Amino acid sequence: MLAVGVLRLARQFDDATELLQRHRAAAPAAWQGAWTNEAAALAWHRGQAQLAADLWKQQDSSVPVLFNRGMSALFLGKSAEARPLLEQAVDQLAEDDGWHHLGRLYLALAETRG
Repeated sequence: MLAVGVLRLARQFDDATELLQRHRAAAPAAWQGAWTNEAAALAWHRGQAQLAADLWKQQDSSVPVLFNRGMSALFLGKSAEARPLLEQAVDQLAEDDGWHHLGRLYLALAETRG
């Protein structure tokens, strides 16, 4: 999974997708959520925002998933949908966590967009 993430960040999307698909079946059941999250992040970075949002909606709720659902809703122009998701995520993050501050920024953007 680390290699997939590195390939994604290096914008080697086809190689990342191939590696993700080739090894997904061998991933332990406990890793399937993380695997789906990586697939969604890969779609997001490829510019497939709606596909990424759909993949995040399929996952069980957790702080990272709530954060990603809120962020994707915000950037897809769905501020009303983004706000409660971002609030739930931010409320569960420590105030000294950088993700807390980024979530607050996204939340402020969602609130100014109606």
